Amino acid sequence: MEDDILFDDDFNEDLPYVSLDLDIKDVKLILESISQNAKLCHHDPDKKESLEYMESFLTKVILEYNFRID
Repeated sequence: MEDDILFDDDFNEDLPYVSLDLDIKDVKLILESISQNAKLCHHDPDKKESLEYMESFLTKVILEYNFRID
């Protein structure tokens, strides 16, 4: 990940957002929870898509962390 903050095209800077500092163990725990929820989410395709996006994003965060540590 770059040190600059990157936003999606639909980012609205007028709305508040949250910034978090998390230990990598916390990120892995969140990823595990999201992965389990995505597997069980059959009733809402939009929610499933959002969960899969977050799962992919957090996986990339962990891979980048591991790359920088090694």
